[in-house]
Amino acid sequence: MAEIYDVVLEAQQAGIAAVKPGANLTAMETACRKVLKAHDMSKLMPHGAGHYVGMEVHDVGSFMKPFEPGVVITVEPGVYESASGIGVRIEDVVLVTADGCEVLTAGVPKDRKRIEELVASEGLLDREKPTAGRAESVPAGSGTKH
Repeated sequence: MAEIYDVVLEAQQAGIAAVKPGANLTAMETACRKVLKAHDMSKLMPHGAGHYVGMEVHDVGSFMKPFEPGVVITVEPGVYESASGIGVRIEDVVLVTADGCEVLTAGVPKDRKRIEELVASEGLLDREKPTAGRAESVPAGSGTKH
């Protein structure tokens, strides 16, 4: 799984690097697929590597139309290995700027080490204590009927 995650992240980084004025969705997708192909995983991405974001989350637009500053897209390559049941997709929302792009979702961690740390850390639900009235707080044999 770690290898798949790392390859998808590398593909996404290549896709983000391709986003700039004058490029287009096809160029971004080609950059993503080039990385996947180098790792023999290109056939494991059955969907596009991104789409426009506008009035709708999945907005329509030409894959060949050159990007202009202000255009917002996703860069979201994914690899799905049916034999193992593992699927990894990493998605960011990207704004085309005058000289490149800005990742609008940059505050969300995505490097594998940070993700593993977050998964291993105590979360809100781990800290929450059962409250009165919740099923797990009713003592066994208390005579409660359902």
